[in-house]
Amino acid sequence: RRRTRGVTNVNVFDARVENALGAAFVSASLAAACGVARAALGYLWVFWSLGVFLSVSLVVGNRARAGDRETKNPLRAWLTLCFLFPASALASPVAYVTFSLINEKVGISGSEPWPLGLVVGDLTMGVAAGACVALAGFGAFPFVKCDRRTARFITFAVVVSWLLFAALAMLRPTYAVATPKRLGILHQHFERAGADTGTRVDAELLVGAFDAVPAANALAPLTRATVVRPTAREDFASMHPVTQLLGEGVVLPSRASAAPPWGNETPKLEVRLMRDLVADLKDGTLRDVSLSTRGDALMDDETDDAHIMRFAAAADAAFAAESSRGLSTSNSTRVSVVFRTRAPAWSCVRVRGDVTAWSLSPTLPAKPGKTETAPLWARHAGNGDASVAWRFWVDVPDERAAAALEVQAWSLYPGKNSAQIRDVTDGLGPEISAIAGTTFRTAPTRPNVQEHHA
Repeated sequence: RRRTRGVTNVNVFDARVENALGAAFVSASLAAACGVARAALGYLWVFWSLGVFLSVSLVVGNRARAGDRETKNPLRAWLTLCFLFPASALASPVAYVTFSLINEKVGISGSEPWPLGLVVGDLTMGVAAGACVALAGFGAFPFVKCDRRTARFITFAVVVSWLLFAALAMLRPTYAVATPKRLGILHQHFERAGADTGTRVDAELLVGAFDAVPAANALAPLTRATVVRPTAREDFASMHPVTQLLGEGVVLPSRASAAPPWGNETPKLEVRLMRDLVADLKDGTLRDVSLSTRGDALMDDETDDAHIMRFAAAADAAFAAESSRGLSTSNSTRVSVVFRTRAPAWSCVRVRGDVTAWSLSPTLPAKPGKTETAPLWARHAGNGDASVAWRFWVDVPDERAAAALEVQAWSLYPGKNSAQIRDVTDGLGPEISAIAGTTFRTAPTRPNVQEHHA
């Protein structure tokens, strides 16, 4: 027998058999673990374990027991591949779909500021590629001949292939019309207190990227020169929870829209104690608008705006009457939250405080990280005239907690592109795809617990 540094071919085959049996044991263990966890991936590991075991028993094991005295027969390699093929055929589509799904998620999931975002994206794709290769070719690894000479050749081939693919990737543009760079552009309005004019509506443009490349790189040079500051997570709160998908963005200066979706009246957030709302119901404040007629039909000589106002007033009265039930027997203090968007919008509300219950769900949602100080978030999608106001209530332990309660709201009007948004999108290239909308952000609002005590 030929010896190489004291190692015979028999020992090499014995080691290969041991490695293959170990791989069969590992795949069987993974199949059992998937079965206990009720994971659908378990059947792949069953096929890998069975294929490796049959290959060892019927092909490689016989050759090892013969002491490698038989001439090498190509049929043995083909028999081994036949035993391993079913598992690989079943695992390959799963690996391909998994890799494509992770690639898509990484591509639209945004990033942290450079360079962390790029490193995280590259590491994620590297781990995904390695895991998919292992899933599709797990059973073949123990049978691969890998001495020092072969290992050096494989390493050299991998490095050359990596450099070749990297060079080819650099020749191809990162973005194209078929695979565009996606930007989120929001024309956000908010109220700002002026020194002489009182409260006025101001605005800014928010531009965020849905990938790891900063949004500023996609803007026209003149637009990029006007950047005010980088964006923060809270700037895109109107898109919560999609906020987590937006990466590094910028804030551009802007002015308020001349024709906003909400018209002449700006959106308004009303946070009041429920007892004050009930008091208005009892003294007739909420009944000034006719409630005796049908709320869903136009009265004589009634305009659409007046009809919507009457409908909203009737809804306020119904909301106060419904929400006041059970207050007399409850030890909690109930707070009414009404967000009037003035037009159909997708709304988002953040509630900070010691909330014990609310009307949006039977139980409060779990707070991330198990932190009691984390705020509560809620979304509301309104697409019709009846959705110009969003009403719900929250319960707090007492009036002191009610005074500390803080509510802030955002409204997003999709498809309502202002002239300021078009000034930015007109300078974008054809490989840039912009998702634009007009938003309004209210100021943080607290209830006035002394409203009816004055």
